[in-house]
Amino acid sequence: METEKTISEHTKVMKLISKDEIKEMILFFDGEFEPPLSQRVDMEEYISKLEKFGNVFVLDYKNESAGIIAFYANDYATKCAYYNILAISKNFQNKGLGSLLFKFGLDKIEKSEMEFVRLRVRKTLENLINFYNRCGFKYECDANEESIYMIKKIIKKL
Repeated sequence: METEKTISEHTKVMKLISKDEIKEMILFFDGEFEPPLSQRVDMEEYISKLEKFGNVFVLDYKNESAGIIAFYANDYATKCAYYNILAISKNFQNKGLGSLLFKFGLDKIEKSEMEFVRLRVRKTLENLINFYNRCGFKYECDANEESIYMIKKIIKKL
């Protein structure tokens, strides 16, 4: 792990580099997903894909792992990044850390060659859908009966 950004005396974002680091943190946050990620994907394949193509970061708050984000910003044909993980430990929710971590990821994506960022969210997570709307995401289409895709056009900062 290497420090990517120090936000305050007690808060920093760490970039996960090795497959072992990614695996450890994905498993650590697995229970924060509903249903758990391990029940929905082949974890070894998923972790390998994240290591090879993804950008994975952990939010360290007061020397504890408080949250994780992961996204892909490597589709140069469509120029669309894809946010695939955002999780905050229940112990650290409602402290603004999710917003902080999500916006950190958006800043990274905005500095890439991507023109859009897309994500998938369960229809039942209305608070999360509202949060994404406040961050500039709009409904794109249904992914299936349980979830939707949302998309945001990236505004390049000068």
